[in-house]
Amino acid sequence: ESKNPLFHAIFKASYKLDADNGWVIVHIITILIIFLTSLFIYLTGKLIFSKFSAQMAAFLYVLLISSFNRHFMATNGEIVFNLPVIMGIYFYVKSWDYTSLKRYTMIFLALLCSFAAYEVKLHGIVLLLLIVFHILIYLPYHNNKINKKYILYISIAFACILCSFIIDYFLTKSFAPKIFLWTMHKLWYATARGLDPLKIIIRFTHRQGMLLLWHMVVWLPVMVYCIQLIKQKGKAATIKESIIAYYFIVTYLMIFAGGMRLYFHYFMATYPALVLLASHAIETYTQPVIQWVRKHYATLLLIPVVFFFMWNVKDCIIKHYYPNAFYNEGKVLYWTRAILVGTFNDYLLPDSSYKNAAEYIASITKPDDRIFVWGDGPYLYYFSKRKPAIFHMWPKLSILLINKLYDVNTQQSIEEARGIEEYFVNMLKKMKPVIFVDTSGNGLTEFIYPVTPVVKEYLEKHYTYIYTIDNMHIWKLKKP
Repeated sequence: ESKNPLFHAIFKASYKLDADNGWVIVHIITILIIFLTSLFIYLTGKLIFSKFSAQMAAFLYVLLISSFNRHFMATNGEIVFNLPVIMGIYFYVKSWDYTSLKRYTMIFLALLCSFAAYEVKLHGIVLLLLIVFHILIYLPYHNNKINKKYILYISIAFACILCSFIIDYFLTKSFAPKIFLWTMHKLWYATARGLDPLKIIIRFTHRQGMLLLWHMVVWLPVMVYCIQLIKQKGKAATIKESIIAYYFIVTYLMIFAGGMRLYFHYFMATYPALVLLASHAIETYTQPVIQWVRKHYATLLLIPVVFFFMWNVKDCIIKHYYPNAFYNEGKVLYWTRAILVGTFNDYLLPDSSYKNAAEYIASITKPDDRIFVWGDGPYLYYFSKRKPAIFHMWPKLSILLINKLYDVNTQQSIEEARGIEEYFVNMLKKMKPVIFVDTSGNGLTEFIYPVTPVVKEYLEKHYTYIYTIDNMHIWKLKKP
């Protein structure tokens, strides 16, 4: 998982305050985070563009970040780290108003925000990358100072870093091996679902197309802005504006960091920069497309806001009063929902493929009991309302890695596979889940991998098989 302590702290604090209604506190905190993010969008916009553009940007962020499908409605990593990132952007932009000590103080505060963003989610490192890129690459380019001498200095610095890494990797082994393994793990995570170019294009077109359809009020102006930036050879009108322009570009490229996943919520990281650039373009540009957006601004904004508000009200009614409307949904309604909103299957209630399993687990366990799911866990943890017996609720990628390592069939790969299995065994020993659920027979989210040897040995010794439901095998902890 790429989530870090600050993200988990929100949920831990919420459920510590109220174990039964922690989700309410989570939503209140999320509302506060969105408000503070919009406030810093306004403050940042006022430093770069006009007060009107800044107000429009803050307004657009609050409305649009809450007016799309369930990916945008969730308290995910992007919605949280957007706050420290835009705070860091504000301090970095503000640094250009000062010289000497005050400038360095602002940059230091921006770097602190970068650390905070990273502590929310790995992708929060985008702020640090942006600042480094802006100082080392963009500023010399903007000021026409990239010459042979500068390229030589940069090349020497890069060569020194590379040499120190190579020396440490093969000789001193103090930091390079850890960095290499960490990088390989992240690359494996990004490519675990494959890198089929056609599938990537289809998914990207679908995701971006839907966002363009519903949030046309910001995406169209930013497309025009990007075309203008290309015509200007990548040079923004001012240094401050360039920070926002490349903030958008870097976060947009980050969408592809997850390989074929291309989830809707990956796009959320672009929204602070997106609304700032869109507001500036709407206020100042004169292209026909911008004039059309300006003319239909209220309509373009009201359509997603009203539609998704009504959609969410409808979901609340169905979930709490008419669940059969979800389970008896016809194909026409299903595909209408899939095309218009981009949500499938269990976005609201447990999917029929594992509904009975979730209900059965709830019936044979107590609210404070922990369960362990072999496969994609969140579905069963959430809908059975039982606590997970593992820190990582999506262990299927680790299980996939175990199987791949066994397939390689070398002494080293087998040892690595057994090492990962031992992690699962240690979690079972520590958490002592009362129920072990093997989802491989169900194929939930395409997971078809049976329990691996080391884990199975522990399972058969300490658990008793009791039932199969929805093609999921249920095991119960033996009494001491």
